[in-house]
This record gives sequence, C-alpha cells and structure tokens, in this order.
Amino acid sequence: MKKTTIAGAIAALALSFAAAPAYAQNAEYDYPEQGDQSGFFNDGKEFGYWLTLTGTTDYMFRGISQSDQKPAFQADLGASYGDFYGGFWMSTIDFEDTYGPVEFDTYLGWAPVTGAISWDFTAWYYAYQVQDSSLGSGDLNYFEFTGKASINPIDKLTLSLFGAFTPEQDIAITDTQTIEGQFEYAMNDWGRFTPTISGLIGFTNTDIDGYWLGEEDYTYWNAGLNLALDKVNFDFRYWDTDIDNELADSRFVFSAGIALP
Repeated sequence: MKKTTIAGAIAALALSFAAAPAYAQNAEYDYPEQGDQSGFFNDGKEFGYWLTLTGTTDYMFRGISQSDQKPAFQADLGASYGDFYGGFWMSTIDFEDTYGPVEFDTYLGWAPVTGAISWDFTAWYYAYQVQDSSLGSGDLNYFEFTGKASINPIDKLTLSLFGAFTPEQDIAITDTQTIEGQFEYAMNDWGRFTPTISGLIGFTNTDIDGYWLGEEDYTYWNAGLNLALDKVNFDFRYWDTDIDNELADSRFVFSAGIALP
C-alpha cells in the first residue's frame, strides 16, 4: 500500500542509484482503504471483519504510478476488535524487472476517539517479490508508521491531517516524511447512489537529491467523486504532482470495488 518509495530505492539503485514504493491511497472509498479502517469498527469490544476487492485503471501511491500507468487489482482482508485492527493488503504492480508483480502489505492499527477528534495510528510492513538477481528476497521490504487526526467541523464534512514517517532501511528506502491535508464531504443521495466528494494535498520529503523520480521532495494532490451503491463503490479521481516524469503526470483514475460479505 502503497509505492513510490521503492521507486526511490530503485532509482537510488539505478543511478548508483534514483526513485521508490508504498501505502495504498488510490481512491477515497466508503469501505476502508489502506490506512483507514475506522469505518468498520464496532461500538464496544466487538469483533468485526472485512474483505474488499478493487479494480483500478492505475495504482497511484502519493501521486506516482505503481503499476506503470496500467490497470491493477487490489484486495484488503482485515479484522477489528474495539479500537484495534489489523489486516493484509495486496496489489498488482509493475516495476519491470526489479520487483513485482505483486505487493503484499501487513498493517496493525489503533483508532481511538478523544472528544471531537478521531485518531488513527498504523504500523505498515510493505513486502515485494524481487526479480533482480542482484538483490536478496527481502532487500526491498520496509516498515512505515502513519498517523491521522480527523474532525467534523460541520455536518457531513470531515477534515483530516495525515502524517507518515519512514525510517531509513538499507537500500529499501531512505528517511522519508510525508504530510497531507484531506477533506471529505458527504452529499445528499442521488437516487440509490450516495455521493461523496473528497481530496487531499500532500508533501513528501527526503534528504537525497533526485530520490523521487529526480526530485528530493515533491507535492501531490487529488480530488474526486465517489459513488456508493450498497456495497459497491465507483471512484472518479484526478491526480497531479509537481514532478516532471510520466509516472507522476496529471491523470484521471477510475476505480470500482466491492465490500464483502
């Protein structure tokens, strides 16, 4: 879940090493995407679980394509007990002969509520199949830690501040810090559809020049419309960054998913 970090590690590898992979943030679904399982929590100490299946025209991670601008299939299987949750997330990826074709992520999180603020703290482990014979089987795997605080200043509007810290882990990734501002507004139903508009603007920074597809740091953003029909979601989203590279160019991404059971 996402995704550019390894593009960074790979870029760093390719130029002696230049740009890297992961924390999935492809679309804004009503069922959980990577790093946001709070919608599946139960009141009290009850057990909950979920399975989501998603198809997307492009797997985007913080504004950079992880599937080489091609369609991707994704799945998320998780469970919760009270404020705690964990699970497994996977996606098809395309980084040619370096790693892939599948990314496997494991996550553990805690999502308490204090007053008007909803919190979400998550530990991620991103794992990749390695195809480059010069690399070991776990050389590109790494940990990341994320946190998110959300408030509802008015009815149907959610504002969130998200942060991610990724410590340096050999060739997999260098020290990386990310911050995002996010919004989500639930609109009145359109017939049987429940529409939600949402978006974010984010900034990712490292201390290595050229690590992110030629940039030391970069800004990315997206905005889109999600239509929910029972357990099915359709997401129409526009992405862009300030990186001058075809993997991070502006684009529209369509995703469709189903939440089971």
